[in-house]
Amino acid sequence: MDRGDWGAGDDKRLLKALWASGALSELTLDWGSLVNGRGADQCRQRWRLMMADVPAARDCGFEGCLRWLVAKYIPSLAGAPAKGAAAAE
Repeated sequence: MDRGDWGAGDDKRLLKALWASGALSELTLDWGSLVNGRGADQCRQRWRLMMADVPAARDCGFEGCLRWLVAKYIPSLAGAPAKGAAAAE
């Protein structure tokens, strides 16, 4: 497993995997399967660090934070529906 710093590419891979997962909650995720070479604890901790970038993260919940981060860092992905959002409609 890689133990080094997370780079922008790792962050984007994590966001893409979270978006593709369709998860609506942190509790339903298999964190260990999201980013190759990164363990569950690493991915979960990185997600929590990324949430610090979201204004009012406590109020928007997992899905709201994910949407905000994707819109900011991967705008091309923001136009595609997340699995969870498509299933909920």
